[in-house]
Amino acid sequence: MRLPALAFLAALLLPAAPVSADTLARAASLGVAPAALPPEQARSGPGVLVRGVAPGSNAARLGVAPGDVILSVNGRAVAAPGELPLAVRGLKEGAALRLSVRRGEAVLELAGPAAGNAREEYAGAEVTYGTVPFRGGLLRDILVMPAGRRDAPVVYLIQGYDCASMESPDPEHHHRRLAAGLLRRGIGLYRVEKPGSGDSRNEPGCADIDFDTELAAFEAGYRALVEGHRVDAGRAFLFGHSMGGLQAPMLAARPLPTPRGVAVYGTALRPWYDYMLGALRFQRLIHQNGDPVESAVQTEAAREPLRRFFVERQIPARIAAADPAHGAVLRDFYDWDGAERLAGRHYAYWHQVAHAPLTEAWRDTRTPVLVLHGAADVQAVDDEDHRRIADIVNHYRPGTACFVQFAGTDHGWNLSGGPGAPRPQGRPPVNPRVAEVLADWVTARMAGPPAGPDACAGVTLTAAERR
Repeated sequence: MRLPALAFLAALLLPAAPVSADTLARAASLGVAPAALPPEQARSGPGVLVRGVAPGSNAARLGVAPGDVILSVNGRAVAAPGELPLAVRGLKEGAALRLSVRRGEAVLELAGPAAGNAREEYAGAEVTYGTVPFRGGLLRDILVMPAGRRDAPVVYLIQGYDCASMESPDPEHHHRRLAAGLLRRGIGLYRVEKPGSGDSRNEPGCADIDFDTELAAFEAGYRALVEGHRVDAGRAFLFGHSMGGLQAPMLAARPLPTPRGVAVYGTALRPWYDYMLGALRFQRLIHQNGDPVESAVQTEAAREPLRRFFVERQIPARIAAADPAHGAVLRDFYDWDGAERLAGRHYAYWHQVAHAPLTEAWRDTRTPVLVLHGAADVQAVDDEDHRRIADIVNHYRPGTACFVQFAGTDHGWNLSGGPGAPRPQGRPPVNPRVAEVLADWVTARMAGPPAGPDACAGVTLTAAERR
């Protein structure tokens, strides 16, 4: 089983005003749709099958074709689709790019300078690429605003746990679809890359920093939005997706200019140790009709190693040395690499996640809250934490938290069916209701007082979404 796609420390930050975008080289990518090798091709050796090649991409420029098998990137062997992004991580425009490719019985060596990724463009919008100083390095930030509307409200999207870029050349990517949906309603979207991700230039990078450092980077982005881009906090909204749903309230609770509102989607509230046990026990049971007894047995086997890791903050190597079976659990259920990373992040990141003061953060957000949940969100397991977030907020600030649930919507905002429903063929479409409901809520919060008898006032919802 893989990890679900998901410590409060005040940080001293450098001034956050963005500097010239020209100081950061553009990140570069391959532009292929990868797939695992079918058994008949795998007999010829490991590699990654190319299902498709994006027009104008680096792969296309070097001559890669659908059906090719990529063997290595810049001398680094690749044996699975998930290894391809790791092989090109840190690649910048102008850098040498060398691919070893198997085509039929021949092995080809393809090489050339990498071209940087194209910048995002939207109809009727102004896109500003800037940089944010952060701990001796620079973070890339991107502000998308309705053309001629520098006074528009802005949603600051805070992403999940992984180190993928916030950008995408694909107009159907869920971040791009969110931006387009908000722009249609006269609302902007702001993003800041994590340290070392995308165009950002930082050491250490995302995979080796802890949760507190990442939160401090998002704080630097918020300061840049308010101070550098001059977006008044009274029209700034935080939107935390997945792990960003932990960080958004923690950011709002800090002694910063108070945002106009905080929204979250597909997140967690319970302590991370409890969340992980619940995920192990119920994810496959609820969403994939898994065997209940098998799930219970696996959960009990994981209980002690996860307790040592999350509760006692023991390092993975120590846990494995004390009991090799516990080390196997960390490998199987948490993608431990045998060294310092689990699920692609340093163990210190997860230690701090496990002790994040989330209930206190929601108490101290001091602003209206929108809690969104997808009924087919496997990573969030179920809607319990989302409903409890709304309950906590409404306990301390009655009438300020609105809960909305989207039928058949998964962790990435895609319409992918519900538990037990057949998966759609091909790529599932992004549910437009996520952007529509968020835009309704932002517009209503800008127009009226933050509290009232109906926290969802001004948001057009179906009966199912109001449940």
